[in-house]
Amino acid sequence: MGRRDAEPKNWVWVSPVGLSAALIYVGLTIASVGLYPGSTSPLDTYLSELGNSDLSPDGWWLYDLGMIVAGVLALAFFWGLAEYYSGRASARLVRAAKGLGAFNAVAIVLTGAVAEHVNMAAHIAWSVLLFGSLVPLLFVYGLILRELPGFSRVVSWYGFAACAADVVLLVTLGIVGGPDPGVGSLLEWVVVFQYILWVVLISLDVTRGPIIRARKPAG
Repeated sequence: MGRRDAEPKNWVWVSPVGLSAALIYVGLTIASVGLYPGSTSPLDTYLSELGNSDLSPDGWWLYDLGMIVAGVLALAFFWGLAEYYSGRASARLVRAAKGLGAFNAVAIVLTGAVAEHVNMAAHIAWSVLLFGSLVPLLFVYGLILRELPGFSRVVSWYGFAACAADVVLLVTLGIVGGPDPGVGSLLEWVVVFQYILWVVLISLDVTRGPIIRARKPAG
């Protein structure tokens, strides 16, 4: 029996894991915003500030927990995703995607675990690695998906757009050279939630693949 025949049975868990990571992160972020003292918005608050116990004594742990859990789930998600596309795309691209996905997932976990109030310098370093690794990750998956039919191509182009937004964020922060909120914090929110939406879209795309093949008449 070929690899594609085994996809529905072996990789059916990939989509739920990706969707769970997105849902948990968004849900706990919303909860932490609700517990943040005073008003907060993308124009005056970096996301990491939601996980700073000095700034948010009641809700900080919710945001950091969301990062850690989402990162652990992302590690499984990206491993399974690379395996799913193995045999359907360039082996070199798939290997790169698996390595980049694992690194990005670890960076997500450590950005949450080493929060601002724990060690600001280490937190910033992991944040930079998180956003820096996101650029090649989205680009490589864009290349993998662009040759596939249907919804995969839409996800591919969306990934390229999210990749470009991340580059703009990194360049902006490099030019501004400081953590003061404003354009930098707004771009951070945009990039993070673009990334979350990308995870949702690619999870749905993985779900559609076996369903579409199962509906094809045998012969």
